[in-house]
Amino acid sequence: MEKYIDSMRRTIELAETGEEALVHIKVQLLEGYFEQSRELFSDILDAFFQMEKSIALYMDIIPSCQLEVISNDLKSGMEQIVYTYEANGKRDKILNLLDTEVMPRYRIWHEELQHCLYPIILS
Repeated sequence: MEKYIDSMRRTIELAETGEEALVHIKVQLLEGYFEQSRELFSDILDAFFQMEKSIALYMDIIPSCQLEVISNDLKSGMEQIVYTYEANGKRDKILNLLDTEVMPRYRIWHEELQHCLYPIILS
């Protein structure tokens, strides 16, 4: 378990950065920087999937954690945004999905991540 502590810390830090990036995407969209927001969202997706890979390495040592269920819910919201970017690029639809689906789900996922990992890191 000791070998995973550093990875857990970095995962939590990256999750915090991801949450900040989602807020920045919203600002970019509101200011009319559609393409930049698309690129940043792509980076968030990459980071999220990297975090999932890291978490998978130590998932079996995390006590009673709901990360997998919450991750699937979050991915569903992210997929809707990807589809909207690719299909029609409706800024208002993406903003709505960010506000109602992805940002709330990401916060829940981030909180569960902290809830699951901090006890291990601090022990």
